[in-house]
This record gives sequence, structure tokens and C-alpha cells, in this order.
Amino acid sequence: MKLNTAKGEWYELFELEQERCEFKWSSLGTTCLVKMSGPPMTGGMRDAYKVFVHSENYRKAPTWQLSKLLVMKTHLKCVVDDMIEAYGCSREEANRRLCQKEVQIQHFGQVQTDEFNKQFKHLLACTLSVIPCCLAKNLATNEYCTVEKYLSGRFVKYNDNEGKEELVETGLHKTIAAFCHWTFWVTKYNYLILDCQGVGASLTDIEVAYQDEPNASTLSFGMGNHGELAKKQYANMHKCNSVCLMLGLPALEYKASFESGSGIVAGTDDLDELPDLDENSDKTLSYPRKSTAPLTSPQY
Repeated sequence: MKLNTAKGEWYELFELEQERCEFKWSSLGTTCLVKMSGPPMTGGMRDAYKVFVHSENYRKAPTWQLSKLLVMKTHLKCVVDDMIEAYGCSREEANRRLCQKEVQIQHFGQVQTDEFNKQFKHLLACTLSVIPCCLAKNLATNEYCTVEKYLSGRFVKYNDNEGKEELVETGLHKTIAAFCHWTFWVTKYNYLILDCQGVGASLTDIEVAYQDEPNASTLSFGMGNHGELAKKQYANMHKCNSVCLMLGLPALEYKASFESGSGIVAGTDDLDELPDLDENSDKTLSYPRKSTAPLTSPQY
């Protein structure tokens, strides 16, 4: 294991907690992270760095930190620039909000995989999971990033954020394809989990296709959300496989949200803004529940 010659930098970690329909940011404490030697792994929107936990001062340790090797992810400059242009915010705010969105999306995915596994546990050959991640604030620069556990093994991309599925070959591929189908159907075509990728059944960097209201002043999900475009393309391209059929999922009959008047499933409108972490990291955010669908989605 080759470490960078730098001594590392201190970060404060924040976890998004949920109790029923209430969400809040909770500080876990601080940790010193050292970047591994070598260039980052660059994706479409973020750079990913392997980091080593040099030391830690946790009030509450992340339940998922099973080793000293983690992954730190930072947004590319072009993505931050797009956020600034679209929403007229400062660079610091854009960086923070983008990272908050990534944590939100991963949390959203965790809720959905848990419900999917629970509902179909007697039929599934594998258990899906979206790995959790934390918001991390650099105590020297005040810049934000996300931190999650390192997935060791062959990394596979199962579909993209525009609705295109990779070649469905294995039982795992079929299960993940069926999971995406299920998220679309169970939310009455409002939400669709896409961009599934990871090692085995452990997924990360997912995206959620959701159509914001026209001229919305806030971003419900990340900059990788292609909204109606992704939903339409997915509905047109998805071909039900043997797992879709085994789970009894109906064929997709999709109409655009604003055309069908299906409404918001999980109460993502009329919410208070999430407070600035520097001011109050433990303020609770709540929202009214508008559906019995197993879906929760705070808006920041």
C-alpha cells in the first residue's frame, strides 16, 4: 500500500439520518485521511481517490467503516460550474449542495433496495444493496466531498443514467434490471433508479430520474438526473427478463408525469431548506407523506 507523502488532512464527517419522515444531518466527528499515491479514478461527474484512515476522533463511528481503506469522491470543476450557472449559487454552496445530493441519492437507494429485498426475499437469489456514504468537510479549506467504503473486486456498470441497459447476461444483471423496473412501477412512474454500478450486488454512484417542476428553484436530485428524457428512454428500451416476470412486474406503460397528472409520490415539494451545516448540523427536516409507496426523498 503506497501512501502519499503528505501527512493527510482532517475532515468532519456528517451522516444523513432518517426517523420515519424526518431527516437530519448528524456530525460523526473527525478523521484524518491520507490520499493514496497515483491519479484519481475519473468518472463522468466526479474524481474518486483511494484514501487511508490515518487517525480518527469519532463521536459515533460510521457503521460501514470496516477497514482503513475508503474512497473519497469530489465533483469535477465542470459539474460545479454547471450547478452555479443553473442555480445562481456561490461555488462553495454549489460544492456543498452537490455533495449533499450524492449522500441523499445513496440514502434513497438504500431505502429502495431494503424494501425490494424485503418484499421479494423468498424469490431473490441475491440481496441488493446501495452502499452508504458520508458528507465530509475539509477543516482546512471548508470544501466538501463524500466518503464511502472501498469496494474490492471487479467493478461492473449495469445501466446508465439515460435509461440504457447494458447486456443482461447473468442472474445478477437480471435482478438489478428488475429492481430498476420495480422502482419505476411502485412509484407510479415518478422515480426511477438508474446508473447502477458496483462490485457484485453492492451498488454505488446510482442516479435517480425524476422530473422537477418547471422552473424549480431547487434541485431534487443530482446533476446526473435526466428526468423525463431518461424515464421515456428507459420505458422504450427496457425488455422484461425472467426475474421481472418471476416477480410479477407488469409491463411498463409510461406517460410523462405532467401529462398524466400522477403527482408527487413522496412529498418532495413545499419543504424547508436544509440548514447550512456550519450553522446547525442537527436541525430536523420533515415533510408530509403523500403516498403509501415505500419511498422517501428529502429535498435540500
